[in-house]
Formats: sequence, structure tokens, C-alpha cells
Amino acid sequence: MMMMIDDDDDGQLDDLMMLLRHSDPDRKGSWQDAHHFCRSRDGFLASRDEYSLLTHAPYLSNGTHTWTALTPLHGHYQWFSRCPASTDFTAWRGGRVPRAWDRSCAALDVATMEFELTPCSSVLPVLCFLEPGRDKGLEAGALDDVELVLAGDPAPGPTGHLNLSREAFENTSLTCTAYTRSTGRPLDPQPRVFWRKDLVYSGHCTASLIPATLHDRTKSPADWDAAHQDPFTTQQGTYWCEAWGAPGGSARLVSNKVLLTLQDILVFILEAHRKEASNDNLTESHAKTQLRTAFFREIPSIEDYALDLVRASKTPLPSAPHTVLANYTFHLHIPRSNIQTHWQTMAEALRDRAKTLTEVFSIYKYEKSSRVVFPYLCLSCTSPGWGNGAPDLKWPSTFVGPVHPNNARCEVPHGRLAAAGRCMWNYTHGAHFVFDSEPCRWRDLCPQGYDAATGSHCLAVQPASSWQEGFEAVYTTSQELSLLSETVLRSRRIWRHVRRLVKVTAATDTVWLPDRRLRPGAPLQHLGPPPSNGYNHTEHISWAEGHPLPDFECLALNLTARTLHTHPCTARLPFPALVQVPFMGRKRIRRKPQLWKESTLCRGWQSPTIKGANEVCFNLFRNVGNQTWDEAQNFCLEQGADLPAPNVGFLDWVYRQELWRQGVEGVWMSPHWVPERVVYKGPEDILGWTADTDYTLRYGELTPRGWLLRSGGTREDVLCQRLLKPTERLRLKVLPPATPAAESLCVEADPWEMLAGGKNPVLQCFVNGQTAHVTGLQASGPPECVAKIERNEPGYYQCVGWTVAPVMLAASNTILESPSAMTFLVTLLEPEVLYDPLQHDATFTLARQSCGCCETFNATLANSAVAGITELTARRQHLLADPDGRLLHGIHVECRGVASTLSEPQVLEFLKSLLALGQQVGACTVQAVRSTQGCEREVTVNEWEQGPKSSAGNLTWPSTVGAQQVVPEEPCVTSTGEPVTRECAGDFLLGYSWGPAGHCTGTVSNLTRKLWRANRDPRDSLEKTELALRANISALQPVDIFLVAKTLEAAAEAPTPNLRLAQLVSVMDSVLAADAAAFMPVQQRLGSSDTLLEAFEKLFLKLNSTDLERQPQLKSGTCWAVEGVALAPESHVIGYKSREKSVRGLREETLVVGVSKADLEDAAAAIILPQNISLLVAARKQTQGREAGNVTMPLFFAVYRNDKLFQESNTAESLDDVGGRYQVNSEVIQATFGTEVYGLQEDVEIYFKPRLPGNDTKCVFWDLRARGNRGGWSEEGCHSGGLVGDHHLCLCNHLTCFAELINYDDSAGFSGTHATVLNTITVVGCCLSLLGLLLVFFTFLLFQRWRRPLSNKILVNLCFAEFCSLTVFLAGVDQTVSGPLCRGVAVALHYFILASFGWMLVEAVHQYLNFVKVVGTYIPRFMWKASVCAWGVPLLPILAVLVYDSSLYDHDGSGEDGNKICWMSSTGFWVAMLPPLAATMGVNLVMYGLILYGVTCGRTSVPSTLPERALLMNQLRMAVCVFFLLGLTWVFGLLAVSSARLVFSYLFCTFTTFKGFLLFVFHVCRERGARRYWEDFLSVLKHESSASSPGDSAHAANSNGRPARHGASFNPCGGIMVLPPVPTRRQRTSVRTSLISVRSSSTPGGSRASFYP
Repeated sequence: MMMMIDDDDDGQLDDLMMLLRHSDPDRKGSWQDAHHFCRSRDGFLASRDEYSLLTHAPYLSNGTHTWTALTPLHGHYQWFSRCPASTDFTAWRGGRVPRAWDRSCAALDVATMEFELTPCSSVLPVLCFLEPGRDKGLEAGALDDVELVLAGDPAPGPTGHLNLSREAFENTSLTCTAYTRSTGRPLDPQPRVFWRKDLVYSGHCTASLIPATLHDRTKSPADWDAAHQDPFTTQQGTYWCEAWGAPGGSARLVSNKVLLTLQDILVFILEAHRKEASNDNLTESHAKTQLRTAFFREIPSIEDYALDLVRASKTPLPSAPHTVLANYTFHLHIPRSNIQTHWQTMAEALRDRAKTLTEVFSIYKYEKSSRVVFPYLCLSCTSPGWGNGAPDLKWPSTFVGPVHPNNARCEVPHGRLAAAGRCMWNYTHGAHFVFDSEPCRWRDLCPQGYDAATGSHCLAVQPASSWQEGFEAVYTTSQELSLLSETVLRSRRIWRHVRRLVKVTAATDTVWLPDRRLRPGAPLQHLGPPPSNGYNHTEHISWAEGHPLPDFECLALNLTARTLHTHPCTARLPFPALVQVPFMGRKRIRRKPQLWKESTLCRGWQSPTIKGANEVCFNLFRNVGNQTWDEAQNFCLEQGADLPAPNVGFLDWVYRQELWRQGVEGVWMSPHWVPERVVYKGPEDILGWTADTDYTLRYGELTPRGWLLRSGGTREDVLCQRLLKPTERLRLKVLPPATPAAESLCVEADPWEMLAGGKNPVLQCFVNGQTAHVTGLQASGPPECVAKIERNEPGYYQCVGWTVAPVMLAASNTILESPSAMTFLVTLLEPEVLYDPLQHDATFTLARQSCGCCETFNATLANSAVAGITELTARRQHLLADPDGRLLHGIHVECRGVASTLSEPQVLEFLKSLLALGQQVGACTVQAVRSTQGCEREVTVNEWEQGPKSSAGNLTWPSTVGAQQVVPEEPCVTSTGEPVTRECAGDFLLGYSWGPAGHCTGTVSNLTRKLWRANRDPRDSLEKTELALRANISALQPVDIFLVAKTLEAAAEAPTPNLRLAQLVSVMDSVLAADAAAFMPVQQRLGSSDTLLEAFEKLFLKLNSTDLERQPQLKSGTCWAVEGVALAPESHVIGYKSREKSVRGLREETLVVGVSKADLEDAAAAIILPQNISLLVAARKQTQGREAGNVTMPLFFAVYRNDKLFQESNTAESLDDVGGRYQVNSEVIQATFGTEVYGLQEDVEIYFKPRLPGNDTKCVFWDLRARGNRGGWSEEGCHSGGLVGDHHLCLCNHLTCFAELINYDDSAGFSGTHATVLNTITVVGCCLSLLGLLLVFFTFLLFQRWRRPLSNKILVNLCFAEFCSLTVFLAGVDQTVSGPLCRGVAVALHYFILASFGWMLVEAVHQYLNFVKVVGTYIPRFMWKASVCAWGVPLLPILAVLVYDSSLYDHDGSGEDGNKICWMSSTGFWVAMLPPLAATMGVNLVMYGLILYGVTCGRTSVPSTLPERALLMNQLRMAVCVFFLLGLTWVFGLLAVSSARLVFSYLFCTFTTFKGFLLFVFHVCRERGARRYWEDFLSVLKHESSASSPGDSAHAANSNGRPARHGASFNPCGGIMVLPPVPTRRQRTSVRTSLISVRSSSTPGGSRASFYP
């Protein structure tokens, strides 16, 4: 019922309203029901301006209560009407104003017009108000296309937060506009909007609002004390607008929200929870008073600050009767100036203040859930990590906006970081983090190659390797911490993380430590960077039982048992190293520890203390003027530097600390943005982009808080960085004493600038493996000493020092400082004492305790009177264990005052007679008496073959100096032509002894005897050797090469060798012509090849210098050539090349001066020296005290046309590795001045024309010191310069023998044009295949009759597997950002490829049955069985891999372009992919052969109506169809090896990717039945009538219908089907016969099954 209401008492109403009551006069309901009822009629309950009209309602009598729009919303009583507003000036019955925690609804007493609290579920009369003529508003269907947009002046920005000054706040305005989403245009007309601030409606219903004019009615006037005199304090908050939706509904449109705050006011949100007695009747004022009392100490002026109640609630506690849990939320407004930040950021200061205030809650008996938060500051928290086992993400305290976690970064493609988190403001509940689930690659803050062990420690773990390999791999920054350092041992957290990471990385709990023995029996020495916090082997950790073992040199640690072990240094264990990064993951940077120091290589610049592969120098230029990015780049180029690259290694924290220390806000850096990616200089070891980086901007800026991108602008300061690539390595050398009486040994370092420590170099020196006292450390440079070692005892002296760049431990030479007296080793066994490592090992001080027999031994020596010897003294001892674990004493006996008539062997014989073996000396027995100089001369019996008559069957082994391999004085060979050798083993500490003697098992040839005689006779030895070699050049054995090498060595040591260059070249050429197999045995054991190289160099340089000055000396042989020239210090560029003559393929060598690139076009190998090399060599000779001046310097070049002299064994130290084997791919070319030339600033250029094509090549030189001084190829100081025409360019910073190696198992991918073409073929082929496969599916789905044949069902299953594999490959193979997604792609790709091969095998069986068996081969439920096998069996290897190790689906290689792809690891491929593929292809090949045989030769009597040529073409087409159907194109992939790789790669790529399209062409397009179906289908679409029906694709065996013994059907597409013989008698209708008939019928569906495999 509706009626118009007039107010007779008050006159005409301002607004005509219509009062609507339900037609049922008894209509009643709860407040919620009443509200929905009114909204359903596009009306509202009575508002604050309308409820007075209810007195005129005819249906309401006096004393009746009714509902109005006043209701509790969000903790406040508000008018929820057409223009919602908060309540004010409302009359409450009895003056009982609702409290903040009241939740009852307000019912109006119509008689008194007073409100009283009534349960919201109460049933009261319902009256609604309608507004006549009001626009009906939005249509219901248009709501989804409308949005409200709140705009501001100033604009709120992306976060929606405006932090304003008072002046800006006063002038701020907000506007609410409705837009259509689809068009982006404003609505016309605009809906009526209303405004809301925080939890209450403002009562403003206009399109615009000025917040400064807003009065917040929730702030009670009673609380408006002095603290609220500033109106802006309460006007802070969240603003947004709303509009009622479609008529008849309660939905509302809500706009975006804007937070307005004052810059000089900080808002604290106090969430106070406490238990109260239900009868206390505490008010909001009591709650405020309690808070002010609690916080008066921490906030002294809290009485002066506004404290506003936001919301409150009280909940009865079931567990505590008469008790409620009171929850209050207050806003506390504090002037920003009252918050002291000191050295902290504001976020850190507020975080600490919130923590302190939260602790106060607990002191004053508030609940633990009480807390202090902020509206626009998120406090630090943690969230789960990014994967199984990954650490939790630690989020920092931050203001509103995007944020990175403290301990990880979310990397996305193109060198960017994704802001994985966002701090979202909330003025009521406090700011909170929102986490973005965007897929990315999570990485901790450590650079590439490191894992974060803790928040400030990065851990590097080298996989299982020898001690030396692991040490060199992980100790690369000079700041590594050992796991035994105090920092690690005292921190359980660090230890736990290290243990976890080591186990994950290396799958073991035993690791290497940077400790080893330098000599047998010596103490374990720490060789890592000096620990800063102490270093102790026994504190916090224990030794394993029986350790340390005296025979094992290197130290290891068991992380689980926390025990130390010793192992052979060749054992393979992981090697960890910990690097401390003080400011990692922290916004705040401190001055200490300082991460840089003055550079020794760049004067006036700084270098980081945490090093990298290259030395980095940097300098901050202050106030150089306003520089754009390009200008700063040019400025650095003028300084010989570049803009900084903080993405390399640990440089980010170094640079940021320097900027913070200097107070610089930001400088330009080299990383910058180009379209779609960030460009970096150097590796992307670490990314430091801030979370709010705008990747649409271009220029990179480095700031103390991280990296940014700017659109432009200028910077006053410029940071420049120099990258010094190492051109030479530090050479440490311990020099012999200057005089016999010198008290110290000098240590030289060249160049001394490379020694770490700068002016205070870090140098460790040792004598006999024990730490020696080093004095006089200074960096004054050669020729002066950088240090001196006290010369306090005889033995081995050596030093080690850390180099600057690259960081590595450089070891000096080891010199034996012989004692002034003859010294011998006496070994005594103490049988009653067992060797106790912790008591007797030299690592511990107890090892110096007295022994049970030493006094008796000393007395024996003292009482011995020997003629010619003044004194026998026991000097030092070391303790070892015999094989039975008993204690051995090694004692050095010094013989002083030895007469000159006594030789060392004679004195040794006397000692052996004095101390006979087995003799009892106190509690000990004599075990051995040995020389400390070498092995004495000895004669052994040759048991195999009698030598010359003079030897009477004996072999005489010469005395040695030190340990070495020797040959007997008599000619003696093995059965393989190798010289018989014997090893003298030992050292000065343990004495020397002979190993087992060899025997002559071969016959000495005439050539060997001639060479042996020439070697024994120094007169004309070279001439005799040359004559002998000329006559027997093809019969050289290993022993002959050894003898030639020894002859040349002896000639080189002679003071005035009588030789000619032609003679020397002839000898060397004859040796190089020998069989390559003859060089390896004598090189490995005796170093004969290196002896030849060194002897030749010495001999050539001894040639008459006047001959060289007169003209260059050139000699060339078949296998090598040499040329020498006298070079003046001021000589110009000179080079040397080898080229092939045009006549008969001969080669010649020639000098080149003033080289141009054209001179090198015909070169097989060429070497070009730097312009200033002659001046450099002359200066070095003068520095070394040699005569230089204007004297010419001999320079010679050599070319070795084969690599027989340069063979190295396949050891771990060689360049052969698991990935392949390397061989020499060029001629070997050499250049030398007769002195070491290294560390050149300008590289030597070496050009090689490769013999074999390939990409996996290395530039190497022959290092005589490699592999235990046996020689080997090394890459040190050499790198590739790329391709120059047909030549490979190598660049090296020293002179020696150079070559290029190639991996002849090269598995590298194609590059250049071939890679582009193959990629294009792949993409085009896959796309066409997907199209063809889709058309096959459409054919199968559209035409029912085409679906019936079995072969078509098999074809569709095969096509579906192919379609899925291609789709997964194209869409997912590059999805490497997400680890789980990438692994899922690999699993899916593996499955569908195996499934496709399964259906290929099904096709093979089916075609075999059709074409070969034909009759009697019915298989019941064939399709069901085939589906189970083809779709189910591929799951078995996949499940096996997932159960065994799911990481096998993580690809361990890269694609052709170097990018990672989603595919299996190589191990998974070999185990779970290749075997089933190979087996399937093998079966299919056999089937294919049988099918071809059955069709072509198996049934020769098949009659045919086709001509023979047409029949042959049909057979050929059938063979091609079956070939593709059975997947035999994959055979091309297996054949893509060696020289045929390119051809077969193109075939495999083409036919495999186009396979899906070819299946459509062969089995749909060229099938008559399928074509007919499509023609009919298309004709229907074109509304063309067609009476034709799909015809048969084959007819009877004979056109006249007469029976024959055999029949054949033909199809123009090609293919033959042999039909069974037709019996002349009437066939029985058996099951077998009917099945054969069905298979033989000529239906359109069956035609493809019959004719096409």
C-alpha cells in the first residue's frame, strides 16, 4: 500500500516522500530482512532526515518500535541509507549512548522518537522510503561494466598513498567518477556517490570532497582535548567513494582507496587485548587512561598526543565466567620530530619502537596478541621459502610499496628482478605484506657459484676432487673462512647451514679442509687466508680414532661426527669455503669492516678486499660536474676505465659501502636497459635492482640502497672501474744463501705488486714443513728481498703467498739447504711403544718429547772414535709408524770434522758398521742407515740376459743426487725397446733408497749401441749421433730417443760445444721422424722430450752470435724448421710463419717484418711479437744484472710439424677431461729469447690454420713444469682471439711453444648460419605438423565411416601422441623460470615421445600382419591391448626416474644458443630415454625390412592390372609411407656423428619435424576415401547437392571377377595388398573366414588400412 504523506504541522515537506509498507499490514522482520526488503523495492529504511516522518505512519501506533537506517557498522552506529552517514545528535532512551563494543541494533520508539538498543534479530514493523522521480540508476546487467575511480589532486600514485605536508593536505581534493570499463568513458549521467573514511560514512554525497573540511563524527566531543586542537590529525585516513548498484539490490560499487597522511605526524596503531571482569563496566576513557599509563615511560608526552579509538569489542570467555576479552584498537598520533632515528633509518627506528611498546603490553598484563603496528609501515616477518628445503623468506621492515626479501631475489627473464612482495597500507588494521606468486627463479643474495649459508656468509662447494683441485677452485676471494675457524665453530647456526648445503651439493658429509702436510712427517699447516678469529684443531672438535695418520698429507672433516681425518691428497672429496659478506641482505651499511683498501696495481685507486677472477680497481671522482650517463662513460674511458659493474662477484657491497661512506646519493653504472632486456658488462653473478625499479627507463644508477633505472638526468660524482685481467702470475723464489755464513735466506717476489697485502705482504715460509720465522717483510720490489727466512737448520725451505689477481696461493721453489756437515738418517724402532697420533704427530707440541732410546743412541755416537771424523751428533728426529703401528724414530746424524780423504760413501759404510741392522740400542733396534744426499752407486745381477763381457752379467746403477729415475751404465733394453730404469726414492728428511732393479729383457740393436757409444764419448758425440741416425732413421726405439736426448743435454752443458746448426737440425729432424709411440714411454718416466727441447734451446743460443748478426740463420727439415736472428733493443715488429709451398705440398718458413694481415693468408702457423718486446727483454736482462745496453739479443723461432715431442699422459692434471679428449690441431710454433719472457702487457699473436673443423678448441702452450716437471699443455696466460679469416687467433702474454688443441669428441652445437637454418626448419616444421595433425583429428571426428577401420584408430592415437609432444615442446621447452614447471615439461615431453614410439611400434605390428602374415593372424581385442601398452608402458621408466631421483629431469646442459632448456639430464637420457627408443627403432627396422620383402619379393606370382612401372612406383610410395609411419626418420639422428653430422642433422631435423604434416598428406590427402568425404562435406557447406557417395578405393582382384590363386588391390596413391587365395570350393562361414573377409573388403575406410601403413 502506498500513500503520499503531508506534514500539516511543519508545512509542505522539502522533499515529497512516499511511505511504502508491505501490503500485509502485519509485515515484520529483523533489521537485515527490513533492509533487504526496502532495497528490493529500490527504497531505504528511514534515514536521519526522514525518521521523524514515521510519526505520520498510519500503521504505527503509539508505543510501537520500528527499524530505521541506523545500525551498527564496523564498530560504529551509522545511517545506512541513500546517503550513509555516521550518527550524531541522536536521542537515546535514558541517555544510554551505545558503547564502542555494542553490536545491538537501534530501534525507534515512534511515540517518544528515541532510540534504544534492540537485538538485530528482533521482529519489528518494516517501513521504506522511496524518492519520487529519482533516476533508477544503473541497470543490473551493466554493473560488471562500470567502475568507480577515485582521483586526487595531487594524484595518489601507484600505491594509493599520499603523504602530504600541511599546506598540501589543506589543498587536496578528491573526485569520484564512474567509468565504463569496455570503453573507458565516463558514465552519463553519473550515479549518486557517497564517501567513506576508514570505518565510517562521512554523510557527503557529492562527486568531490575536500578532506580538510571533513568532520569525523566518530571522534567524540568529550575527547576533543588539547591533543585534538589540530583538525588535520583526525582527518588522516583512508578515503573512498561508493554508489548504490542496480535498483532492487543491496550491492554497491566501490572505488579504489586512497590513504592521506601528514608528513609531520606518525600514526601508531595500538591493538590492546586484555581480560576484564564483565561487571567492571569499563569505558573507552578507562581504556585510554590505562594505555597512557602503560606507555608514559616510553612516550613521555603521550598525554599531549591524540589517542583515538578506532574500534572495540568484548567477547565473553567460556573458560572464565564473568570475564570478557576486551579488544581495543587505537590510533596514537605522534609528531615525527619526537622520533629520534640517530643512525637508523625511520623504518628501523619505528620497528624498534614497535618492538619496545609491544613488550610493554606484556609488562602491564595485556594479552600476548597485543601489538603495535603502523598504517603504512610493514614490520619484518618471515614466510615459507621457494622450494623444498629452501630457507624461509625474511621480509624487512619497509614502507608502502614493492619489496624484496632480505635473503633472496626473484629473477625473471631479461636480467630483471620481480618484486615478490608488496607492502600494502591499511589505516585500520596496520600495513601488511602481500606476496606475488609470479613464477621466477629464486636465488639467494650470494653471487653465482655460492649458496647462502647464513644471512652474511656465502658458501662455495667444489664437487668431489683432489685436495689441490678443490683448493684452487674455491679459494678465490682471499677472504675464505675455514670450517675450523672460530667464527664457524662457535656458531651452531652457521654450522647447521653449512652441513645442510654441503650434503645437498655434494651428497656426503666428509669434506676437505685447507690444511695439509708440506713434507712427510711434518705438521699439518693451514694454507688458507690467515684466520682472524683464531684457529685450533682440537677446540670444539675432535680427531677420529687413529688420526692424524702420518702417511696421509691432507686434512678432512666429517660434518656429522665433527671429527677430523687425514686422507691422501689424491682422494676425491668436496671442498667447501665460507666467505663472510658483512652487509648482505641489509639496507643499512656500516663503515667497518671496510671492504676495500689501497690498490697496489692501480696507484691512487682502491681495490676490493673480496677478490674475483680479475683484479678490480675503482675510484670515486667527486664533484666532476653534472654528468649524463654517456658523459660519465666517456669520462671513465679517459681514465682508462669504465662505469662500475656491480653485477660481478662481490662488487655490489663494496661499491655501495664506498658511496655510503662518502655520502653520495648515486652514481651512474654500466648496467642499462635496452628494449626488452638489461645489458650487463661481465657475468650476472648477482642482481641488485631495487623493488621499485621501473624497467621502462634506460640508464642504470648505483645507490647505497641498490640499483635503479633512470630516464636521464645528471650526476655530480662519477665512479670508475678498471678491470685488470691477469697477464702474469706471481713468481716466488727462495734464493740460496749469499755466503756460507749467512743467517738468512732471501725471498724474491716478481712482480712484487702481485703479492697480496700491499706494503705488508702476506707470506708464509716453512722449513721441513714447519713454520719458519720470516723477518724483514717489505714490498720494495726486486732485486731486493720482500722477506728473509731465518736459516736455523738444514732441510727444505719454501714459501707460499697469496696473489692479488687472480687470487691463488703461489708456491715458491723448494731449495735444500744442505748442512755444513755430512748428514745421514738413522731409523730406530721402539717395538714396545705403539704410535699414538695425538702424542707423536708433529702437528702437536707433544711430538717433541724424549724417546726411550735416544740417550743410549747419543752415548753410542759420543763413544765412537773414528779416524778422520771429529764428532758424531744426533741433530733432529721425527716420529713415524711402521706397518705394524710401532713407533719409529728418524734421527739425523751429523758428522763434523770429516777429513778430506773420506768420501760420503765411506762415511756411510762406517755408520752402517757402527749401527748394524737389528742392533739393539737401548729400547730400540736399528732399522736403517741411509744417505740424505741420494742413492749410492750399486751393482745388481741381471737375471734375464747377459750384458757385455766386461759386466759379467751385472747392471751398474750410478749414484744419484736426490730422487730420480736412472738407467744402468750398460746398454740394457726391455722387450719393447724401452730403457731399463730404476728409481731412487726418498728425500733429505727420510733418506734415500733404491727401488727394485729392472732387467734386460730385449736385444740391444746396432743403432742403440752406436748411440750408446756416442753418448759415452763426449768427443764428436753430435756428429756420431747424426751419422747413426741417418742410417737408421726408421728404426728408432724409445731407448734411442732417450740416448739422443742425453747426448744433446751433455753437449749443451759443455763449455764450448763443437756443433753446427745444420747438424743440430738434422739430429732433431731424425728424432721427430720416429714413430710417435716411441716418445711416450721415455717422456713419462725420464722426461726425454723435455730434455730434447731444453737442450736444443741451449745449444742454439750458444751458436756464434756474429753469424746471427750478419744474417739470420735458417735451417729447415722434414719435420721441423728453425730460424735465429740477432735482435737489437729498438727493433721493429717481427714475426715468423710457416706456409705450404705450391710445389708438391712442401712447407717453408720465413721471417716477417712489418707484418700486415695479407702476409698471413697462406700461413699454416704464424707468430707475431709485440712492438716493444725487444726493449722489454733488454730492460729485464739489465735488471737481472746481465749485460744489455746496445748488445743484440738472440731470438729464435721454431716450427714443429708434428706433436711427437709434446705428448702428455691422460691424467687428471692434463687438459683431457670427462667432456672429451683433446689433440693438437695445428703445427707447434715456438719463439724464445733464451730467457723467460712473461707478463707482457701487449699479447703475442699466434695464428693457426686448424687441421680439423670444430668449435671446442683451446689455446695452449707447453709448460715444462706441469705434471711433476714431466711437461704438459696449459692454458695459463693464453686465450682465444676468435676467427681471423681462415685462422684461429690465440693471444698469450709470454713466449714458449704454442699450439691449438681441439676436442675430437666435439659435441658442441652448430652455430652461425647452420644454427639459424636448423632452428627455422624446426619451427616451421612443427607448426605445419601441428596443422596437419589437427586436420587428421577433424577427419576422424567428422566422418564416422572413416573412424571404423582399425588402422585409422591406430593412426589417430599416433597423431595425438605426436601432437602433444610437439605442443609441449613448442610451448614449454623454454619455460626455465619456474623449476617445478620446467621439470613438469621435461616429464611430459619424455612421456609423449615414448608414447609416440609406442604407437609407431603398434603400427609396425599392424602393417606386418597386413602385408606379411595376411592370413590367420587375428588378435582378439587388438586395439585395447595396443592402447594399454602404448599409453601405459611409457609410464614405467618415468615413474622409475621420479622415484629414484627426480632431479634427473633437470637439464644439465644448454641449448644451441647457450640457454637452458626444459629437458632431461644426460644421465636420465642415457638411462630412461635412449634404451626404449633404440629398442623400438630396432624392432621397427626389422619389421620394415620384412614388410618390404613381403610386398616386393615375398609373393612373386601376384597378378596385377597395372603396368610394371606403375606397380614399381606404387611400391616405392608405399615404402616411403611406411618409413615415416614407423618413425624411422630418427635413424638420421643416430647417424649425425663425425663428418656426416651436418648432412644427417638436416635430414633428421627436416623429416622429424615435418612428420605430422607428412602423415596428413600420405594418409588423408592422398587417400581416395578421405578425399571423397571431404568433397561431400564441403559441397554440403556450399549448399551443393551431390548424389554421389564415397566410392570404393579398390575393386576386386580381377576386373572380370574371375577367381585367381592370389589377388592384389591397387590404389593410385601407391601400395599393394596381397589378398588370400580364393578357394574354388564354397567357403564355410567360419569365424576365421568371416574375419579374413572383413579385413579384405574394399571399403573406403579399409582402403587406407590396406594400402597405407
